[in-house]
Parts: sequence; C-alpha cells; structure tokens
Amino acid sequence: MIDYQTLCKQGQAFQQTKLTHKEILKREIQLFADTLARQLGLVDKYYKANITDDVATTPYVQTNIHSFVEDGFELPKVNFDLGVTLEDAPEIYPKTTHFIKIKATFAQSDRLLFEFLVIPKVAYSVNLQEDEEYRYSKLTESYIQLLMKSLS
Repeated sequence: MIDYQTLCKQGQAFQQTKLTHKEILKREIQLFADTLARQLGLVDKYYKANITDDVATTPYVQTNIHSFVEDGFELPKVNFDLGVTLEDAPEIYPKTTHFIKIKATFAQSDRLLFEFLVIPKVAYSVNLQEDEEYRYSKLTESYIQLLMKSLS
C-alpha cells in the first residue's frame, strides 16, 4: 500500500520534472532563435531601438516567451513569439519587427512539437537528440517561408 510520504515524494519528483522541462523549453526556444539568426546572417547583430540611443543593443531576431501552461499532470507547454526586425537600411527608422506566434509542447521526453499558430493543426517535430547545429534548420526554413508568405 502506498502511504502519504510516498505520494509526497512522487509529487516533489513530478514538480522537479516539470521545472526541468520548462528550462528545456526555454533553452530550445533560444536555440531555435539562434539558428534562425545564424541562417539569416544576423548572429551578434544589433540595432538601436531608438535613433537617439548611443549603442545598438536590440537583436534583429527576438523572442517573447509567454506564460507556461500546465494542464494537470501534463508536461508544461508555452506560447511564444519569434520575430525578425526588417529595415530599409541600418540608419533608417522606424524599424519593423515581424513576429510569428508559435506554441511549443513536449511530444515525448526527447521530442518537441512546434506549431505556428497562424497555421492550425500543423506541427513540426524536433528531436532533442539531434545535433544542436542542425536541430532547427528545417523549422527555421519553414519559419522563413511563412514570414515571406505573410509579407506578400
């Protein structure tokens, strides 16, 4: 028979698992953004958010992570925005950042699903065991194609 202390320990372990999975989601979203920046040639490239700023500190590829959602005993999931700032030229303002809303969820402990929320019912699977350098290349290509389509 399972006693109360055993249930408490299991509950603590489950809470730790959810916390770990939140950290994995954050890290993987950043890796997705970094891959997009690399693919677009925007690694370590920044612009001045305001023309009067002294230093360029705003990255051309940006993420906005929203609140994590935890439905009962499921692993956490999160909606986030991934944006690319477009410009006519570096010295021309204002600049426009185009965001696409995305949902990230765990399909399995080693696999994430990313869904572009403007295209319902289409999810892209990402294997967390795949090499980090290539893990998000297909997803970033889909992102770029969707952004191009949105801008036409």
